[in-house]
Amino acid sequence: MKSKAHNLKDLLYGITDAPPIRYNNICDDSRYVNKGSVFFAVKGLSSDGCDFIESAINSGACAVVYEPPYDLSNIETSIPIIAVEDLKLEVSNIVSRHYESSINEMSIIGVTGTNGKTTVSCSLTSRLAKYTAATFDLIGRILHITYIDNYIDNK
Repeated sequence: MKSKAHNLKDLLYGITDAPPIRYNNICDDSRYVNKGSVFFAVKGLSSDGCDFIESAINSGACAVVYEPPYDLSNIETSIPIIAVEDLKLEVSNIVSRHYESSINEMSIIGVTGTNGKTTVSCSLTSRLAKYTAATFDLIGRILHITYIDNYIDNK
């Protein structure tokens, strides 16, 4: 899903105070941060996103959101570093707010059953690709294919 530039203050409204800076995307993996990203340093099972804050800043993050307590005294930067209590719980609200316009414009087709799901979904996908100019994904247990203007990107 792609999104336009947004305002950080609006993104975090009601959660914490943030400066009204523009950002392009949100990310919780420092390897995918680029210029204009807001990096969410979330603690995971095997690593803590706070350990990758400097990497995210060096990759062009325009802001960092993290969950205290974490000692950030050794990080020198001019970008906002914003503490959010219970960040793990707030992330779903933040992501929903970020992608709101895209989600509201999205149509979803689900195929369920015991047998034939892959056949039906692939058949439906080929028809959509042939007869529409829509951008869509086919996501399954064994494949993920993106169709953009009849261009196929196998992931």
